[in-house]
Amino acid sequence: SNNGVPADSFIPSCSPTRDPAYRGPWNHYDPDAARALVQKVETALGHPLPAFKLLVPDTDSASRQGAEFFVKQLENVGIHIQPEYATQAHAQERCDSRNFQIYIWGWAAGPDDSTFFMLFDKAQIPSPNLNAGSDIHPRFQALFEQASLIPMSPGRVLMYPELAKLR
Repeated sequence: SNNGVPADSFIPSCSPTRDPAYRGPWNHYDPDAARALVQKVETALGHPLPAFKLLVPDTDSASRQGAEFFVKQLENVGIHIQPEYATQAHAQERCDSRNFQIYIWGWAAGPDDSTFFMLFDKAQIPSPNLNAGSDIHPRFQALFEQASLIPMSPGRVLMYPELAKLR
């Protein structure tokens, strides 16, 4: 319906710090290639992939619709997802204890793109749990810590394109 712009980075297209020339290696839509990768994995395993569980921290209409959209996208390439709806408190407990396979959680960005980079900050493991995937990348971490010491300014913003490329 042409209502959206496909993502080409985890930094939103409306961000002034986003590099419009950068295209992340994972940011393209190719369901045929994805289906082929799923089939390759299943062949190597000798059986179909199991259904994965998706933790959804609410049962309201928007949460259900978001989960249904996610499930349909992955079903389209042969990955089966079973949503598990929970209260936010229970979902937070499960995230804190790493008792989940996949989760969907909503949040809002801060005044600059540092909010997006916090998702990959090792200091966010396990609490406040923004880096719930426990992702650690030494070069990213060093640059993120350096950027974090600089007040919100053009100097800090100049570091963001490199941070984005490291993720």
